[in-house]
Amino acid sequence: MHRCLSYLSGQAATFCPAKRNRTEGLGLRRMAQTEVKGIKDGWFTELSPMWPGMGMSLKVEEVLFTGRSQFQDVCVFRSATFGNVLLLDGVIQATERDEFSYQEMITHLPLCALKTPAKRVLIVGGGDGGVLREMARYKSIEEIHMAEIDGMVPEVSKKYFPKMAVGFNDPRCQVHICDGIEFVRNAQESSYDAIIVDSSDPVGPAEVLFEKVLKEEPEDPEVKKENAEQQKQQHDATIMQ
Repeated sequence: MHRCLSYLSGQAATFCPAKRNRTEGLGLRRMAQTEVKGIKDGWFTELSPMWPGMGMSLKVEEVLFTGRSQFQDVCVFRSATFGNVLLLDGVIQATERDEFSYQEMITHLPLCALKTPAKRVLIVGGGDGGVLREMARYKSIEEIHMAEIDGMVPEVSKKYFPKMAVGFNDPRCQVHICDGIEFVRNAQESSYDAIIVDSSDPVGPAEVLFEKVLKEEPEDPEVKKENAEQQKQQHDATIMQ
């Protein structure tokens, strides 16, 4: 449901369509269906300006969690056909039934494209833990860093999506609750062999990830040329959806 872009630091680039603290004190609570945005008469419907004239609907069996973090509304409900469903600001981010298809594609395609196996990698976003789980399958990786802005998302995922969030238990994983763009900007050059940006749709708060990453052009003409090709690949991938 959410969109993402993944890129490899200094080696290759791919753009692919998706997809996007402690529990105590975060205000976790259950809520009646009528109080959750998008749920009416036992059905959740996602509407978006990205696909006008249509909607995605799932039958709701029970709202398991709803809360408001510093950045967004977070909700989990159990659906009749797709298992538990994670919503951020009323937008589907993952479902138990099909999350693997997104997580595997955004992770394995770029990592397998490297000439040399990655040893130090970074996930920007990805607080649900799906990309982290897939990265943890690589024995060659020595360090996995995650820069996730919303600390509520990993904690909710650990509780309601334990199979997706299993990677948080990997000793190689370091989670940084911070602004992902600032984290990348402050990192030393060549800090990571691969970086995967697992973000929400490029509208609203997540829009900055696309604008800043893609529009800040370097001085080197060769790098500019490479970035232009990356943007073309993203555009082509969007058209193919």
